[in-house]
Amino acid sequence: MVHSLQQQEFDIHSIRESVSGNTDKSLAISALLEGDATVGETLYLIQHMDEQQAEEAQQTQNSASVDSYRAAPPLLQRTIAFPYEIGPGFVAALYQQGGGWGAVNQAYSRLPESTEHILHPGKYLEGEEPIAVPLPDLVEGLGAEWEMLWTTTLGEFFIFAYLERWAEPATAAAAAGGWGGDSYVLLRGPDDGHVLVWVLEWDTPEDAREFFDTYRDATEVRTDCRWEPDGEGDSDWLMRIDDQTLFAGLDYSRTTLIFAPGDDVLETARASLAAVPVPSP
Repeated sequence: MVHSLQQQEFDIHSIRESVSGNTDKSLAISALLEGDATVGETLYLIQHMDEQQAEEAQQTQNSASVDSYRAAPPLLQRTIAFPYEIGPGFVAALYQQGGGWGAVNQAYSRLPESTEHILHPGKYLEGEEPIAVPLPDLVEGLGAEWEMLWTTTLGEFFIFAYLERWAEPATAAAAAGGWGGDSYVLLRGPDDGHVLVWVLEWDTPEDAREFFDTYRDATEVRTDCRWEPDGEGDSDWLMRIDDQTLFAGLDYSRTTLIFAPGDDVLETARASLAAVPVPSP
């Protein structure tokens, strides 16, 4: 019922379609929609239903898709739950700090740009925007036999949910919390080989280092393998797992992660990325 009203007032189908290529922003908008619905329904239950009616309504809502949710992998479960768990807090913050339902309604014309906005409503209210992370044409760099399968932005919540599986929740939250922006690309090439490139910009060099160290630690726990330094210093690291080579690089406020089917392909991908300027002090 609430979603029908949202569609009538704000054309939420068009809103969803407009951000279909950005995983992070799509999840943020889902959080706005579900948070709006949850807060509105909760207020209606309090104001217009007695205790028994409210309990029956909640039981009807909670029975949907429970089995499918329980069967999903943990990371997917966290993603599915995010709009319902975090969205109401975002909407409540808009209601309380931004000026009631008018501020909530205004969010449909000034949409949250990222899950960072949902997790930290103050950043949305202050107008802090994600950092754009342009990437070169990796197909051109790798060769015509490669094709791009998917490109998107994954965002702060994905980073947290991923790291949380192999690090303490507080450590994962701190490592994800300085997110500024990211670009993720998945490519497929000869012999069904795959290259994953993920470039992330952070608010500060300290934030980049915190993620970099936490990610490397979590990867060692996940794989039971060890990173090895690539050259001198503490900024470039390699990990080899069977027929796959992983790279983790730190450059000022940028981190670069690459998964490639061997060292040669990895080096070609790194050479392509070298043309992207890095923010400087």
